[in-house]
Amino acid sequence: MIQSGKYLEEIIEMLSRLQSEIQTANTLGLINISKHSENFVRTLLNLIYNYELENLNKEKANFPGLDLGDKAERIAYQVTAQKKSEKIDDTLNTCIKYEHYKVFSKIKILILTSKQNSYSLKTITEPHFSFDPNIDIIDFNMLIKEIENLPQFKIESINKFIKAELNGTIESIKNDENEIPQFLLNPGGVLNTTKLKTYSVWNARVVLKSEKINVPKIHSKLRAILNSDNNISEIFVSIFNEQFLQKISTNELLYLNEIKRTHVQNYCYGFALKIEPSSITIEKANYTDDIILIGLKREMQMLLISIICLSSISNGNFEIELSTRSDKNTEVSFFTNDSIVLQNAFTNYVLETQSVISETITNIHTSTLADLLQSFVHIFISDGKSFLANSPFIEIDRQFTEANINNLKKHLNKSI
Repeated sequence: MIQSGKYLEEIIEMLSRLQSEIQTANTLGLINISKHSENFVRTLLNLIYNYELENLNKEKANFPGLDLGDKAERIAYQVTAQKKSEKIDDTLNTCIKYEHYKVFSKIKILILTSKQNSYSLKTITEPHFSFDPNIDIIDFNMLIKEIENLPQFKIESINKFIKAELNGTIESIKNDENEIPQFLLNPGGVLNTTKLKTYSVWNARVVLKSEKINVPKIHSKLRAILNSDNNISEIFVSIFNEQFLQKISTNELLYLNEIKRTHVQNYCYGFALKIEPSSITIEKANYTDDIILIGLKREMQMLLISIICLSSISNGNFEIELSTRSDKNTEVSFFTNDSIVLQNAFTNYVLETQSVISETITNIHTSTLADLLQSFVHIFISDGKSFLANSPFIEIDRQFTEANINNLKKHLNKSI
């Protein structure tokens, strides 16, 4: 029993260390925390519960919203550092949308930081599957309580596993800190200069993963696309201009337009564009004195053009990885008058702070691009104040969205 107590103390100390490192990485906005932790968590859960969980992200038939699964036991887990109710609702909605409950009758969510004291969930999972946030949302503290009740040989086995894998897991998380994606614009500096009080910033990075394309070639192709059609050129007019070029090298072109004044009093915005080997990053910030209304029209148009630009340079089959990030210091609401995905909304959708979404595509079919935009507007969640809202997340107007995408493609066809 004394030896068992020693093993348990070491387990608590090691898991607390891991939890602390994950919390630090989460605060820094790193997006690959879950990916680096999945295999560690998989083995830990298998040792505790005698499961045979597999990493679902490695299967060809992917399970969106889920990371680990044991099909024999019909149980699956999402592994995440995000603990808010909105994140849980997003996961549950995804599981219902893709009918994961037909494969996994029990779905759990493991919070890598620490779970909240209580959850207010809007998603109704019945009759598909039952979900109790008190039981089915777990964290390391709850796992430690499970370990305490295990026989000594299992506690010893878990202790040995954690000792062998902990440092490598932490190191992989820390390695990402050297690649922390910083915003290109400087919202704090702009607020100081303009004396405005509030901001929101949205960033998207498009990366061609399947091959290497140099910066001059991307710049030339993007320039040709923009010069081919005035409607397309207008979309980039606030940033793709040599007067905004701040950095020039064979590995990087950085365009910054920090403050763009408008005819609206107490409102301005900024744009940034960065071209690197095989990648294009676009960014827009909004500044004012109150809440901010955005529809991401210009941002989504620039995103789609960047995707089509990189895909047109590739040789044959391609894989494009996309990630979006956002931040704010005030309430930001979705504005349908400035949107290419939604014409009307019967509830107020607000931007979640420090949202990060990543997707991968292998074609530019209109339906694929519409799915992509649907995923990206999930950063807006219902404020819950309207009884007319039938979803906690924005559901795009599919016909409207695809018509806008096709119209953009029509103008782009002149240069690709």
